[in-house]
Amino acid sequence: MLNLNKSEVMYPQSLFDTSRKEFNYIALRVKEGKIPTDWYGLMFVNSLAGNFTWQGDCPSNALLNSNGMILKLELLANKSAEFSTALMRTPCFYAEEATLQGSIWDRFYRFTPLSNLRVSIKLGVRNQLNGAIIPFWFGQNKQARLMVTFPAGAPFEINPSLLELREMIGVGSWHESPVGEEEQPFPAVLNALQPVFDPIAQEFFTVNVAESSRMLSAVTAAFHWREYYPQVLKEHLSQFIQQQVNVSPCSLFDQLVDFFASLKEKLPSLNFFRSSSFKKWRLFAKGKDSASLSKAYLFRWKGESALKQWQLLDEQGNPISGNGIWRLACTKDYLILSCTGCYSLLGECLLSLFPEEESFRSFFESLRLELLNSQATHIYLVCRKQLHEKNKQVRTLPIIVPECLGNLTALAYDNPNGIITLLATSSHQPFVSPQWFLPSKSQHQIRHIKIKQMVLDALTGEYLAQESRYFPFSAMQSPLIDAFTYFQSLSANYSITHVYLKGCSQENAISQQRSCVICLNVQAMEAEEIYFFEQNIHLWSIQFVPRRLANTALPPTKNGYLLAIVKTSSDSSSYCTEIWVFDAAHLSKGPICKLFHPDFSLGWVTSSVWVEELFTPSSPASDQKLMQFYHDKIAKIRHKVTRQDISLLFKQHVYPNF
Repeated sequence: MLNLNKSEVMYPQSLFDTSRKEFNYIALRVKEGKIPTDWYGLMFVNSLAGNFTWQGDCPSNALLNSNGMILKLELLANKSAEFSTALMRTPCFYAEEATLQGSIWDRFYRFTPLSNLRVSIKLGVRNQLNGAIIPFWFGQNKQARLMVTFPAGAPFEINPSLLELREMIGVGSWHESPVGEEEQPFPAVLNALQPVFDPIAQEFFTVNVAESSRMLSAVTAAFHWREYYPQVLKEHLSQFIQQQVNVSPCSLFDQLVDFFASLKEKLPSLNFFRSSSFKKWRLFAKGKDSASLSKAYLFRWKGESALKQWQLLDEQGNPISGNGIWRLACTKDYLILSCTGCYSLLGECLLSLFPEEESFRSFFESLRLELLNSQATHIYLVCRKQLHEKNKQVRTLPIIVPECLGNLTALAYDNPNGIITLLATSSHQPFVSPQWFLPSKSQHQIRHIKIKQMVLDALTGEYLAQESRYFPFSAMQSPLIDAFTYFQSLSANYSITHVYLKGCSQENAISQQRSCVICLNVQAMEAEEIYFFEQNIHLWSIQFVPRRLANTALPPTKNGYLLAIVKTSSDSSSYCTEIWVFDAAHLSKGPICKLFHPDFSLGWVTSSVWVEELFTPSSPASDQKLMQFYHDKIAKIRHKVTRQDISLLFKQHVYPNF
């Protein structure tokens, strides 16, 4: 376990002091300036609030391996902004709470960190709901409903008024990715990191992946060896690294998968079969040595109880591999699916394998960067007219972009003559390991993030590189840098003209980094305005909020305010979380208002949205279907004692909360 302290952390120590306390309708106080008289609606933020074992010095994987906490900010003109917060208490949340160290369930059922996941050998994978917040609605009433996602768990709808879970979306519809031989009540559900909702057609889309056992076997083998035979693993790994000379990054990655997947073949020589942990290994890490590809399924939801699904095929009718982190965007006629390599799962885990060993850490860090810089992004276009409910499969049109893409969105809903214009970030890591927060001797700490306007021809399947343009800027390795916000009109002919970038500027390798926010004109791909924060102000998140009355002299994407969540000090004893309000049309003039509260504290922000009006359910959702789902999962567990234990755990600690 690695303890992080102020001298080691690139980011403020306040990140580790996030409060898990929940609040209801607490008014923020005005520190400077005046509250806008024409803002309105509500802003929702998802942030990382640690986990049950995060106390004092946090382990190296606790930064992004955390429970989601939703912030609701109600914008009251001429008054204030009232905030409420709530932890995302999924059924597995209560299961982990019951299995904490010292409980009767601790020995065999507790959850432990596996890179960015929390895994219990017998219970499964935690669905921490710390990902995207997505507003949606169906029918004529456009009052927003909200769902929260996690890339290894099914999305949940929440009650936006009470910030409570309402129901799991698509119960029983998901293709699960088991990590062991026996059934588990909380199986991994691998889906899109960035799903998409089309407000015009009122359709929600995501991709569900059935992961190959070979990759999961490699990951679990590596971490079980680290736990039970760390020194032997170091020796084997050192020998492997010394043998790698002039090997391409992709080939080296494939060899790493084979190396870790083959570790279990060496177990008999280490008398592992006699050890007390063999049963855990057999349940969790055993898998077929199959190199078969993962399968990917496109899921559509229009409010039905069951999700509609189509298996994704290539042009020749072969299944598309689901390995990689998927991001989705949509236009009127097409869905855009972005897949950047298959290196994320193992790559992220390896960075946490031996974080205290500089030689291993440097090797895995360099390999990961080379993969990100060398790999291409596979974009698959799906013609939405093909999504007939009678079909079981749908063919995609592949387009290869010769660089690693991250976040992406369509700049316009219409796609005349099949021309699709996207805005994307490049040179982006899908998940960020905690090790990126530590000092390193690597020369890659500062790099260029590119904001890219790219044009695709959906009729010919071409990437029109000559029509693509870039806006580069220096940035540290952080998802805060290349995430961008935008204002998407709900009309069918919307066109995004400006986006607001969260950046970090550094003039040279010696000077300290400074947070900044940039207004980017996406037509010219030029910065119209930039505001630089002082060095002790750390920008966490920004969100565009429109004015109540339109100003026809301004484009819609500048006719509003930017709400920036900042940390005001790197010293954990004096930091404060504040919200700075900017006039989007005059960004460089600085904030017009600063809001705070002594109890207002947020950790790492993963997603934010603004909605005009909320949907308030007239009655609580029925949990019978979800409870029946878990009852059926538990009934399939073959080991009698395990089945009885888990059934009792659910009756005592999970079911009473739903």
